[in-house]
Amino acid sequence: MAAHDNLPPITSPSLVLVHPTDSERQRIWKATHPHWGAALTEEEYLQREVHLLDSPLSRNGGLKNWMLTDGNLAPDNRPILSSFESYKKRALVATTDGAVSEVTAYGVASVFTFKECRGRGYARKMKSLFAEELKSMQKKKDGDAAFSVLWSDIGKDFYSAIGWKIFPSEYLELPIATNTATTPTSNVKLISFEDLPSLAARDEELLRKKMSMPSSKTRAAVLPDLDTLQWHLYREEFVCKHIFSRTPTIQGAVYTPAGQPDSRIWAVWARAFYGGKAKPERNTLYFLRLVIEDETISDDELAKGLKAIVSIAQKEAPEWLCARAEIWNPGERVRKAVEGVQELGAKYKVREKDNLASLQWFGHGHIDDVEWVASEKYAWC
Repeated sequence: MAAHDNLPPITSPSLVLVHPTDSERQRIWKATHPHWGAALTEEEYLQREVHLLDSPLSRNGGLKNWMLTDGNLAPDNRPILSSFESYKKRALVATTDGAVSEVTAYGVASVFTFKECRGRGYARKMKSLFAEELKSMQKKKDGDAAFSVLWSDIGKDFYSAIGWKIFPSEYLELPIATNTATTPTSNVKLISFEDLPSLAARDEELLRKKMSMPSSKTRAAVLPDLDTLQWHLYREEFVCKHIFSRTPTIQGAVYTPAGQPDSRIWAVWARAFYGGKAKPERNTLYFLRLVIEDETISDDELAKGLKAIVSIAQKEAPEWLCARAEIWNPGERVRKAVEGVQELGAKYKVREKDNLASLQWFGHGHIDDVEWVASEKYAWC
């Protein structure tokens, strides 16, 4: 294992972007555990990372680990100057006239620099090298790397200075109080794991139709497909087994208006445990995806459906020691409907520092002419 001494300058031509060996990856995971795995022991956290390698999204090269290092040194005897993960994701891009193409996007996650390597520009260098790699892929074949996405936890300045555009990062925060939850009506069905394939397929159909409408901007969206949803549930399942010795059976809820079977509203959610049992105030139930099947649904029916779904989430969250629920970038109509139901206690908030949705564009045109469609929690990684 190489020590972090005699570090190369950022201008060194020997700096390269590589995939770490298994032992180097273990070293990275151990270093990131205090930051992203506090709800688990170090050993459990390492097991979780291995577990995630087997999720459908991660298989067959879907997940890749990267690190910046000195290319003059041998594997396992070279410094880990900075590191991150990339996830290959199905995505859509639509031109202004509504021509929709399926493309590949890359989610960037777990950007980490060892303390002794910080302040030297290594992370910036690493991200620039990765951007060059994606640009090269996109140039060789249009659509192979149309864009990449990440969620910044270090404010707006760092990533915006190296080619990323910070997009709106708004959310509805829903407080948890068990006495606010209502009993599900006959219009509501709880979502189980087995329901997800058909719902994800319908969601993709609706999203493609939405993006086929002419627009003043090019539109881009990560597809909320089954593999993407399952990745979140793989994470949730592993942590729940270790914290609670059980796993959730309710993954969301569907509301169907009476006599309108094609006007459903549904939400798929997952729980995230950054505090575990010791600090439940840091645990959150996230709406991964919120779908309105028929955009012409009346405001009154929309409010009824959202009230029913949110109420179930508010009842479900404390069962898993979650202190709140969140709906990311809900859109004006959903926001108005949820805020209009006073007993839900929703608060609209705008992020300024953490989980800032960021997109780097490699497709045709300029990033300022791109609209990010469906920037919701499911796309996060």
